[in-house]
Amino acid sequence: MRLSALFSGLARRFVVPILEWVLTAYAVTTGIPRGSFPVIALKVSVVSHVSEVGQSVVIRGLSLGGA
Repeated sequence: MRLSALFSGLARRFVVPILEWVLTAYAVTTGIPRGSFPVIALKVSVVSHVSEVGQSVVIRGLSLGGA
């Protein structure tokens, strides 16, 4: 298994749900009505791929947008 495939799987499994949780918590605490703010709609596309650049990992293809 390539290292990039491992990171891609981890990103899909952990990063996206954590990001959704953080943004939802932000919306609740600030009183932003759900759906009125593009980030709150949480139309999160699946992380398309993760590439390894040197020692750092770059996550690409994560988009947040309104419904």
